[in-house]
Amino acid sequence: MLDVLKATPGVTNAELGTSDYGGWTHPYLEFNADEKAAGLRRFDLQKPKDPVNGPFEFMAVVSGLLAPEENGPDLHVSEIVAQKWETQCGARASVLFP
Repeated sequence: MLDVLKATPGVTNAELGTSDYGGWTHPYLEFNADEKAAGLRRFDLQKPKDPVNGPFEFMAVVSGLLAPEENGPDLHVSEIVAQKWETQCGARASVLFP
């Protein structure tokens, strides 16, 4: 997933890390996206209800403090990343804008 992320146009400073947030150690992928709603994007692995069979999903929560476009925030690079992970890696990913 990190290699796909690094190869995606509009992505810079891609990195893989781990977090203990939520009381469990899990991976995350983080990057800067060339989007009007600029800022760091962080996709955290969500804790699956069934840890053996999944489903496993990465989710990015984009701040509601960003100035949205008329029809919502400009998250085209983040959405492209999520689509590539699904098609090239078989991993689910979504962007949540509260």
